[in-house]
Amino acid sequence: MKPHSRNFIVIGLGTFGTTVATELMRFGNYVMGIDRDEGAVSRLADKLSPAVIADGREEDAFRDLG
Repeated sequence: MKPHSRNFIVIGLGTFGTTVATELMRFGNYVMGIDRDEGAVSRLADKLSPAVIADGREEDAFRDLG
């Protein structure tokens, strides 16, 4: 496994967000995926660095994630 070259957060794991997140991971990047839909998060839980259930519209959600 290659070392991660950059860190990314993808907010929204619909069709577009999933494609962006998985492509970034494929190139060896650290990618955190955030979505408020538990199903979207669970579909990517084993593919992304972490995948988190959170509302990306809430500032407190980002504080809680660090």
